[in-house]
Amino acid sequence: MATFSQRTGLVPLEKAIQLQTIDQDLRNGLWNVIQVFVWARYRPNDDRFRIETKQVAVLVHEIFLNLYKEAVDRIPPMGTSRYGEKLHSTCSAASSWSSHGMRSTT
Repeated sequence: MATFSQRTGLVPLEKAIQLQTIDQDLRNGLWNVIQVFVWARYRPNDDRFRIETKQVAVLVHEIFLNLYKEAVDRIPPMGTSRYGEKLHSTCSAASSWSSHGMRSTT
């Protein structure tokens, strides 16, 4: 979080807010958050995590429908490697960000 002097403009921010571009640090940070707080909760064979697994499935379904604009019948079954590969490539490839409206700074 920015300090008071950074927020008031007395001291420059370390990094500007990235609205139209994304650098490697932010890209890696986003992927790490998704990996730790979303994918780690997907456990289809464990009844103790049934609610979390359903929430992850809904999230991924929404990503494929609204971000990738996939046809409903073309969305791969949950748990297949295509899910993880496509999502990871989006977070790691500059060309994927630009196709979704963001430019990479790397």
